Amino acid sequence: MNNAANVVASSIIGAYYKEVKLGKFTYKIYQPTVKEMCLIFGNNSTSINDNMKRFELIAQMPERINECARALSYAVSIRKPELFRKATYQYIAHYATMEQIETAFYVLANVINGKELFDSVKLDQVKSESKAESIGGNSIFGAMCSLMENLHLSHKEAFEVIPYPVMLMMNADKLRPLGINEKKVNKISGKELAGRRKGAKRG
Repeated sequence: MNNAANVVASSIIGAYYKEVKLGKFTYKIYQPTVKEMCLIFGNNSTSINDNMKRFELIAQMPERINECARALSYAVSIRKPELFRKATYQYIAHYATMEQIETAFYVLANVINGKELFDSVKLDQVKSESKAESIGGNSIFGAMCSLMENLHLSHKEAFEVIPYPVMLMMNADKLRPLGINEKKVNKISGKELAGRRKGAKRG
């Protein structure tokens, strides 16, 4: 199985993870659900992207080490008992370097946004002739509500069952008709483009 197929398959069955090193130990960061992200972000209800930007910033501040350790202890303790998380928090706070913490937050952001998953799937490109302005989506509540509505999910499914990056992919790749002002963009490979040029010259 090639890497792209492995990323997709492991995401579907809930086995996808990325490894990070903190101190002398290597931990796994699995794709989190919205519920698990709430634990990672703490009592902050701002948007997911704003939360990640905040952590990327404080990861460079040694005086915020405890806050960083708390967030990462939740990120690497998905599917682990609370006792493991508490011990991990203490370990990260005392033994992880700031460089390791900064790298771990970078990896966490990519896992949450589904970077490798989206890189592994060839999505249709759509061009819209009209630019509709949208509002909302300023908090985790808005993001979850949009996914529930678009994917017809229950609150339980969207909150604590389906990992957030998997829902993002489901939403991006769901079968739907093109809108009135939308057109599908057909990408041409370099080989096909070269062939067309040769044909034009012959003609």
